[in-house]
Amino acid sequence: MSSIPYSIKEIIAFCKTNEIYIVPRRDHKNIDFLRSVGIDEEDAIEFIRKSLKEEHCIKECVNDRDFPNNYLYIFKILFMNCMCYIKLSISDYHNVVKVISFHKDEGGLL
Repeated sequence: MSSIPYSIKEIIAFCKTNEIYIVPRRDHKNIDFLRSVGIDEEDAIEFIRKSLKEEHCIKECVNDRDFPNNYLYIFKILFMNCMCYIKLSISDYHNVVKVISFHKDEGGLL
């Protein structure tokens, strides 16, 4: 995980140039959403790589309640005719973007 408070520009650049991994959640929320819109993880990763922009970020450098000294970045973006909530973090050790959430926005998540 990352204790480095990256700027949103750095996060976007990191998404374009590094590996992206969608975390398999215990509640299956990410994979269930992707299946419901008929795409696989590779397509979702490609969407993140090509589509996330600074204006989609609603919160940056949020302290992670589950992992101390880790920062999260939260985005809302239109995807497959649906407003989506994307939460990610950077794994500095592995140079990987970890997508913790990629699902339909449930509202009130600001």
